[in-house]
Amino acid sequence: MGDPHVPAAEEQPGLAVTDSQHSSAPASPKVAPFDEAALLQRMFWSVPETAFLMRVGLRTVWRLMADPKSKFPKPRRVRGRTLLGATEVLRFMAEGA
Repeated sequence: MGDPHVPAAEEQPGLAVTDSQHSSAPASPKVAPFDEAALLQRMFWSVPETAFLMRVGLRTVWRLMADPKSKFPKPRRVRGRTLLGATEVLRFMAEGA
């Protein structure tokens, strides 16, 4: 245990180096992009926020908005942003369940 340049397995007799890879990292180091509790307090959600709360992809939300048969809530355009009413989206999710 004295030499820092020699791996511990080589210093101690009887221990064999079986794996040259480092230990595995945690499953996902990413943090959730949005705070769900804070979003539920807001009246309108952006498309990424809606996708996060619905647990679907962005493309799925855009497809639902484009399909009139889906009965997805109508988006609102505010200064170039596409926003969806929170209560309408929650109602849509409850009906689909």
